[in-house]
Amino acid sequence: MSHFELWLKAYEENRKDILKELRTYRQTIKNTSEKLPKNLLRQVTPGHHNLPGPHAFVDGGEGIRDLLGAAAYAVRGSALIIDDVDKQKGRFARNIDIGVLPHDDHTKDRVELRREILEVDAATTAINDHNAKTLFLDGSLYVKARRQPAPVEEYKAYRKKFAALLRTCKNKNIRLIGVSEDTKSKLLTHHLKTQYDVEFPIFLTDASILRMLAGKQTTFQTPFFTPQSLFEADEDLGRGFTVGFHTAYLQPTPLSLPLRIDIPDWDPNPQQLMDFTAYLTQGSRSYGYPVPLYLVHIDAHITPHQTDWSTEQLLMYIRKEDPDIADSILHINRRENRPKGKNQTEEKNSS
Repeated sequence: MSHFELWLKAYEENRKDILKELRTYRQTIKNTSEKLPKNLLRQVTPGHHNLPGPHAFVDGGEGIRDLLGAAAYAVRGSALIIDDVDKQKGRFARNIDIGVLPHDDHTKDRVELRREILEVDAATTAINDHNAKTLFLDGSLYVKARRQPAPVEEYKAYRKKFAALLRTCKNKNIRLIGVSEDTKSKLLTHHLKTQYDVEFPIFLTDASILRMLAGKQTTFQTPFFTPQSLFEADEDLGRGFTVGFHTAYLQPTPLSLPLRIDIPDWDPNPQQLMDFTAYLTQGSRSYGYPVPLYLVHIDAHITPHQTDWSTEQLLMYIRKEDPDIADSILHINRRENRPKGKNQTEEKNSS
């Protein structure tokens, strides 16, 4: 049996069962929806009044390449500062770090934490050097605050910097908001289960359930709710500082997917920030994501090509200065020397 015939056989054998199972999920949600309040999904009202700039939008990028005895990495943080979102003029505050790390169970965590640290640094620069009044971070504030501890020095440094950023925003009355696209969260599902004694298919995310509940309603937002968790600074970070986060979902345009919005519990008007976020998505009706956050994502993103170039430049220098290290610790892996098939060559060239 050829590869194609094998795939086709598996497809024909399984597709009906898959569809049947998915329909049971939909029916479960339909039955559950009758127990939920009718105003669970509210109308979106984009607006941006009374939010003076400058506004800062922050994201980061990372790349990692495995070598024989270590991993080469590049991480970047970027902040786009805009004085007036209607005038489409802005400036960037950027930083970048490259280096090598030993292979262990926490190598990937360390790279991610270094990226997160540069993002916090970029946000701090936007506040201190550019007087940002509103700060948008890519990603969930709740997730950033509850990041899984790791036994590496970067974790403590990240937590300290993130706590300092939260404290600065609170003390200086800087509006802070986290925006997550393609979220896999189930916090709203857990909240509704507790609040209304309902059940949902355990494998479905908040975003997929909301899309089913919305039906023909093409734009919506949920009420804010507060997950049962606090970010609490420990003794090393300063006592007496805790913060919770109000969370809601927003589908701002008909063709978009729900965004997860997190806002600190000290904010006086979370709905105002929600409306402002919806306003910022109007420039891309199909994507449905705040356009300035998309622009800073492009600026901060590190492509595989950039990671490879950075690694090759480092290897060239090490080979020149110390060939033994280059041939042992920093030697490329065997898999990179495998003969490439036609499809693999095309994929590499396209990247």
